[in-house]
Order: sequence, then structure tokens, then C-alpha cells
Amino acid sequence: MPNELSWWISIEGRSDGPYSKDEVDQRLRLGTLSADSYVCPAGTKQWRRVAEIPELADLLEAIGDVPPPPPPDEYLSKPASWNPIALVWLGILFWPTWTGVMTALNSRRLELDQPVARPIGIGVGAELVGIIFGCSGIDLGVFLEWILYVMLPLGMIWYFDLSPQLPVYQQRKPTSYTHWMFPLLIGIPFGILTLLIWLVILFVPEEPVGSELNYPPVNDSWNYSSSIPRLPNAVATTSVLPGNTGVL
Repeated sequence: MPNELSWWISIEGRSDGPYSKDEVDQRLRLGTLSADSYVCPAGTKQWRRVAEIPELADLLEAIGDVPPPPPPDEYLSKPASWNPIALVWLGILFWPTWTGVMTALNSRRLELDQPVARPIGIGVGAELVGIIFGCSGIDLGVFLEWILYVMLPLGMIWYFDLSPQLPVYQQRKPTSYTHWMFPLLIGIPFGILTLLIWLVILFVPEEPVGSELNYPPVNDSWNYSSSIPRLPNAVATTSVLPGNTGVL
């Protein structure tokens, strides 16, 4: 059609085209052109968004979901964040203090307005409570202590900090996982220690083997004087000496 309208397209700050309506339609389907892209009808100087032009908006509506445009450079330059679900599960091995510190760092990478001290305080506080109870000789049992000192603080960190981070993380998923290297190197020694503790709890008997031997009872009433052997009672003898009589 000789009078068919063509369009200029703004690509990285420069004008490209003009393109026919079919070519614009193809770009919309491929995702190289989006509803927020700026176009200008050939022969005019009116740059507008695709979504603001009725005939192009109808194309968008007919196409349906169009793949989003590639992310801007400033987004790609931002530091990668960590998966909140992975942080809470790894906390079972690496201890709540590790999860608290990683949660605070993750909130900064996701640019969220969350208090840094809260997850760290929950993690460190749980460790301190466990140390205090242990030094005081208070034994709550292995599984109850595991719930109080590990699962409860992890649940609190998830509720207050990690669950709000999850939707933001899903929108900004990293393309690589090299940023996990340093946190894992820090946490692996704690994970090994945790596994050793559980192996001791599950497989090492609580009392030493020597306690099963039958030792003779100890008599607490023993005293030194009773250990000295006594001489038999002296037997009185008589001896008659010449010129003298008497009992010797």
C-alpha cells in the first residue's frame, strides 16, 4: 500500500527506520519492541510510547504477553543477591548466626529498608542463650534445645526479614552463582562441626564403657587404725626363779 504509515523507532537514543507496520508487528512479537518503547510516525516529530498509539496498542493486545526487554545496564551492574529460601535452610547446618549475617547483607543487595541489627541479633542471641544454659548446667534435652536454639531463631529470621526479601529476589534472580563461594567457605566449617555433634549425640554412648565393670564396693568407714594388725592377747605365764617366786 503506497500510503501505508511507517514508523521511526528509538533504539538506544538514536532513530532507526522507518519501519512498516508489519515490521513493527514483527518486532513486537520478538520482544525487541515493547509497550514502553518510543516510536514516531514518519513525517512527524511526535515521539510517543507504543502503548499510547491506538493502532500499535491493538497489535500489543492481539499479541498478548510479549517477552520483556533486556534489563538496563545499571541493573546488570548491581551485586547479585542470595536466595532467601536457601539462606534459611543452610542455617540449620551453618547455625542461625550465619543466616542472620547473610540476611542483613542480602537486604542491602536487594536495596530493602530492613534493620540490619534484627536478623544478626536474633542469630547471636540464640547462640548466647544456648551457651548460658549450657554453662548453668540446665539440660533441656537434645531435641528441645535444637528447636529453641536453631529452629525457633531461623523461623523468626524468615518471618521478619527473609520472606519479605523473596518477591524482590524473584524479580532480580542472578544469572550466575559465583557470589555463593565466599559465604559457603565461611559456613562449611560450622556445617562440619554440626554434623560431628549430631554423630556424637546419636552414636556415642552417654556413659564411658568402664562404668559397666563391677568394681568392689568401697567401705567409707575404713580408717587407718583398723588396718593395723593387733597382737593376740598376752597370755599370763608364771615362772619360778631360784630364790624368788612371782608371776612374770
